[in-house]
Amino acid sequence: MGELREKKSKHTGTTVMLTVLAFVFIGIPIAHSSTDDHGRSVYNTAWSEEKNGIVTTIDQVKIYRTEKNIDEGFDNELSVSVKIENTTGHSIYATPEEGKLVIGKIQMNANTDASDKIGREILSGAVSEGTVRYQLKEDINIRSIKKIRLSWPQSDEKVKPESNDITINLAK
Repeated sequence: MGELREKKSKHTGTTVMLTVLAFVFIGIPIAHSSTDDHGRSVYNTAWSEEKNGIVTTIDQVKIYRTEKNIDEGFDNELSVSVKIENTTGHSIYATPEEGKLVIGKIQMNANTDASDKIGREILSGAVSEGTVRYQLKEDINIRSIKKIRLSWPQSDEKVKPESNDITINLAK
């Protein structure tokens, strides 16, 4: 009887290990893993800029493997944590979730369905924050990404519409 329990125990361990490997393969984060394990990289950027009373902060960029989407050709994702603070005294309009990402010479649109709804009208004194997600084309080597360029529509009711266009260097 003790031998039967031992065999069951080994089978359960194998099942758990296979489940963990499946999560890693499809890109589901596992707590307490290092940033280089499982095809993920996390960059703490601490990037911030004040422009005409609009304070934009990008504190983290994550690059990781996802379940391959054969129809669209994506198997990696880049996510950006964005915070916009309106200190202007009037409403502003910003839509980072409708932005663009440039890596090298390749341009991609934000995944509006998977991104948080950060923007639209941001009232005076308000802060809006969330994550913008981009699906990366398969010809991008995620290990060689050194900098990214982000651009999104932003306007102020007192100033003409413009784009917020920034470049962030990624270093571990």
